[in-house]
Amino acid sequence: MPAPRPIGIVGGVGPMAGLDLVHKITAATRARRDQDHLPVTLVSHPHRIGDRTDFLLGRTTTNPGVALADLAEALVAGGAEVVAIPCNTAHAPAIVGRVRERLDGRAEFVDMIDAVADEIRRRFPAARRVGVLSTTGTQAARVYPDRLAPLGLDVIAPDAALQESTVHPAIYDATYGVKSVSAPVTARAVAGLRAGLDHLIEAGAEVVVLACTEIPLALPMDEVGGVPVLDATRVLARAVVRRSCPEALADA
Repeated sequence: MPAPRPIGIVGGVGPMAGLDLVHKITAATRARRDQDHLPVTLVSHPHRIGDRTDFLLGRTTTNPGVALADLAEALVAGGAEVVAIPCNTAHAPAIVGRVRERLDGRAEFVDMIDAVADEIRRRFPAARRVGVLSTTGTQAARVYPDRLAPLGLDVIAPDAALQESTVHPAIYDATYGVKSVSAPVTARAVAGLRAGLDHLIEAGAEVVVLACTEIPLALPMDEVGGVPVLDATRVLARAVVRRSCPEALADA
């Protein structure tokens, strides 16, 4: 097997999501011994990275993309040739653009949204209605609609009332949300996110994307009632392995 390209993960967005991506990279790697696994460096400095949703909703003017770019640059200085950020909201153009500018071809940035779009086209070519369960920031920034619409895909999202009363708090609430209580996830957070997932399926989604890297911690399923559920973190993990060493990618 050829030498893999070293992987750098900018974690801390949130912290458990970074660990989850590393876990899923390991699971997606074809290996018979320790030495067959890919070189991965995870940096998790959540105290340095402002909240992505707060920035996108105008609650702060500090762009978290600057800190993300600083950390990505440090990973490249340490030898990383493939870089990924396990945060859907961070892929809003206003944020991720700072990272792309700083890397400027010195390392390959694996875009999570592009990876999900490729996965949908490959696995579900007949699908036209895609449900997206996400933070309010991802929804407000049109992270998925703006990428999927050119592919002929219509995005379905929870309505404003359900998003604000149920879905977003299940991620963000300081007492029970996944960002604050993730090991294990609270029953209330699971129920809130499941309500959002069921709403999307009832609205006609042919495939649903778990488009916040905290959500798969609460909803670790591949399908519901015959409707496929895509874990964006797992999709990103496989894309990262493919960029690092295609021969090491395990069967799905």
